[in-house]
Amino acid sequence: DASDPTHVTDVVAQIEHRWGAVTLLINNAGANFGHGPSDTTIENYQRSFEINCLAAIRTASAVLPGMTKANAGAIVNISSIYGKWASGRSASYSVGKHAQAGYTDALRQSLVGANIHVMGVYPGFIQTDMTLPIVDAGSLKSRLGRTPDQMAGAIFEALKRKKAELYFPWYVPWALRLHRWMPAWSDKMANWIKR
Repeated sequence: DASDPTHVTDVVAQIEHRWGAVTLLINNAGANFGHGPSDTTIENYQRSFEINCLAAIRTASAVLPGMTKANAGAIVNISSIYGKWASGRSASYSVGKHAQAGYTDALRQSLVGANIHVMGVYPGFIQTDMTLPIVDAGSLKSRLGRTPDQMAGAIFEALKRKKAELYFPWYVPWALRLHRWMPAWSDKMANWIKR
């Protein structure tokens, strides 16, 4: 359970005892409850923040001493397109992933000069057990989706190239540019695409 601080510490300690320092961490914990701001309670925000942000911080903090001692490692924080452009239908998830994106930037800056690579990943629709129930089959969004294997391939390719950020699939950087240039219009478009 990535949201349980004692579990994270125990698991990392067991890994380090058995195999040595962790040299690759992929923080992929995530939960999207699929509610808008008016339907999201403070407790929902807190639970989502634990899973979507604090879990990554706790896990990275647990492996960093070993990576620092080994002078080697890579930390991959998998956020979301919603970590850069919030969704009115996924309020608590968007808030947690925005915070995780900020943490990733701060962590990467703090490790400049160290031999520890930090990469933020900002996927669009990936066909997982979490996302399939909230996307209508046959919709535009579903047709733009990619498999977890395709996402994993893109992550490892980006790691080889030492990229600071990965936007996947192809439409994510274009959608984020559109949102930056025309936020009101892009919000209307996102509402139209919906599921």
